This record gives sequence, structure tokens and C-alpha cells, in this order.
Amino acid sequence: MPEFIITFKDSVWRDSLKDSTVSRRTIDLFSLIPKSEFVGTSSKIFPTLGFAVVSASGTKSVGIVDELRKNPTVEEVSPSRAFDIITPIGGFRKPDVLGDLISKWHFKITNIDQLQKSGLTGNGVTVGVMDTGVDLQTPQVQGRVFKHASFDDLGNVNYCPIADEHGHGTFVCGIIAGQGFGVAPNASLVVARIAPTGSTSFQKIVGALDWFCTEFPSVRVINMSAGRIEDPPPELVKAIKRLEEWNKILICAIGNEGENSSRTPGNISGVLGVGAIDINKQVASFSGGMNMKLGGQVYAKPDLVMPGVDIPSCIPGGEIRTGSGTSEATPIATGLAALMLEEMPDLNSHTLMQKLLDSCVDLAAPPIREGKGLPDGLHCR
Repeated sequence: MPEFIITFKDSVWRDSLKDSTVSRRTIDLFSLIPKSEFVGTSSKIFPTLGFAVVSASGTKSVGIVDELRKNPTVEEVSPSRAFDIITPIGGFRKPDVLGDLISKWHFKITNIDQLQKSGLTGNGVTVGVMDTGVDLQTPQVQGRVFKHASFDDLGNVNYCPIADEHGHGTFVCGIIAGQGFGVAPNASLVVARIAPTGSTSFQKIVGALDWFCTEFPSVRVINMSAGRIEDPPPELVKAIKRLEEWNKILICAIGNEGENSSRTPGNISGVLGVGAIDINKQVASFSGGMNMKLGGQVYAKPDLVMPGVDIPSCIPGGEIRTGSGTSEATPIATGLAALMLEEMPDLNSHTLMQKLLDSCVDLAAPPIREGKGLPDGLHCR
């Protein structure tokens, strides 16, 4: 059945944060429609971010949407959209020479190696990851996952045992906190499994974000390497603005479709959109980027670039592979943010993002290719 996203007005959302009866008031919203119209439907409320989802059959959906749009608490009713994990170019590859790989060229050109030599490892920092899951038995990430959950088609949280048949989430977790090659190897991870087969939806994304806001106030950075090629839909822009008020930033891959393309939510202002460079500090040909026009605002994406070619990490089971893509560059940025939070634990999300951007070194590429440039870890301090 098709799903529809209900965006509650800002005033209703803000009131709900103070009012424990928000669930009752939202149920009253649904009760405006005759019960007969809700036969065969399902719904889910996300009060922390001010959204709901209704799943309705095709014959009933038009009437339900029309009724919901008449309600004074509703800003918009939109069809749910699908999002895909941004997979590496050419898949995960077995490295030819493992020794050179563990030399961590990507740490050297960002000065992350210098931060680690000074003792920064992400200790005491918890990072959110929204991906395909994680294999808890993979040795390099074993013990690093503090909490995990899966999300169903309505965005409901499920605390059943987690897995990662796809492999992408385990690879991302390894880049952030994997032993031997993680940027922040002592950071803790909270993993939301939103795309077990590589595809996800708005309600899974907002369900996971709502979960992070409600259950994990200490999480200030959330990594996501999923998106769709389009201008940002209004409900996603609204979700990001509300996420900022919970002192959290989303660090997201910009996409692997090359110049003059971008994936949302990485292309939303307020999301730290990450592009990819190679060992020579050249923007990778696959790395996305474009000028955005949204709500009267004009800005370039990505916001910055990170190494994203032949990046080592682990796949389920523990074998080392390399991956190339903006989804490999993104967790390097997330790991760097974790090191910054270890050293400066009182940074709020806005200041954290600004310090990352201010640390960037210009690589002499246009803004739609490199954003502000390549972060220098030593300038982040």
C-alpha cells in the first residue's frame, strides 16, 4: 500500500515538545476521518520531529489525503519517497598490497594521523550511523556498537538482533571506528538499520532520526550514505531544520553521479554534504556536486571533500577490502568530527560544522566540485 507523510506545522510540533498529550492529539487528528475509511490502513507518529506516516490502499488514499490536508495542524501531506544506499564504484575490492593500504594515505593528507598521535581516538564519543546494518561479529568493529535497532516500513523501531547481509554498513562502521583503520577507533556507535537490502524510505529515515533525538541526546553527528537524485523535498528539508534544534548534524554523501548532480539529503543546506578526492588531492570524477537553489537561497554542494578512493575497511566476516565513493569519504568526515568532540566535548552541532568548514584547505577546484575544500585536522583544534 502507498505511504503518505504528514508534516505537522511548526507551531504544533513545538507545542508537542512541551505537551505529553501529543500522541492523543495526533490520534484525534486521525479520528477526523470516518473509521470506515481507515479499514486496512496503518499509521505511525514521530512526535519528536513532528511527522506521521499513513499507509492506505489506493482506493482510500485520495480521500484520506484530502481530509488530512484540511486539518489546521497539518502543513503538508506528501507521498513517501524511496532512497538508495550510495554504493562504492566497482564494489568492494580486495587490495593488491595490504601493507601500503594500512599506511593510511587518507589520514596523512588530512592530518588525522597527527590527531591520533596526539592521543585522540574518539574515546567517550558516540556516533550515529544510518545504513544497511552492521555485522556485530566482524572483529574490527566488535565491541564498538553501543546500541542498534532496525526500522520497518512504517518507521517503527525494532530491537531484534541486527545483521548486515548487504555489507555497506559494516564497511562504513569500520571506517569510523574499526580497529586498525578507523578514524576514531575508540568511539562508540549507535547503528540504525534503515536499508537492509540497499533501499530505504523517508519514514525509515525520519524514524531513525526521531530515535536518535529521543534516546541519544549525546549523539551529535549522524552518518548516512543514502540519497536520491532530486531537489530536496519539503518534508526532508523540514526534518533537517528540526534535527538542528536537537543539536545534531547529518553528515551525508553527495552522490557518485559526477559533476552537475547531487543526492538529497546531502544537497540540503544544514546537512554536511561530502564529496570525494583521490590520493593526489584531485576531485574524483564520480564525485557529485552542483549549484543549488532552494527557498530563495543559492549555495554550492558539496560542503567539503574527503579522501574517497581506495579507502580500506572491513566487510562482514572481517576481510579487508577497499571502496571508492562519496560514501567512503563521508565516514572519514564523521570520524574527524568524533575526534573533535573528544577534544572539545562542549561543541554544539552548529559550531562543530562551522569548525570543520573553517579548517578546509582550498584545492583550487570550483565550489561545486570541492565545496570549501579538504579539512585539515590540525586546523580543527
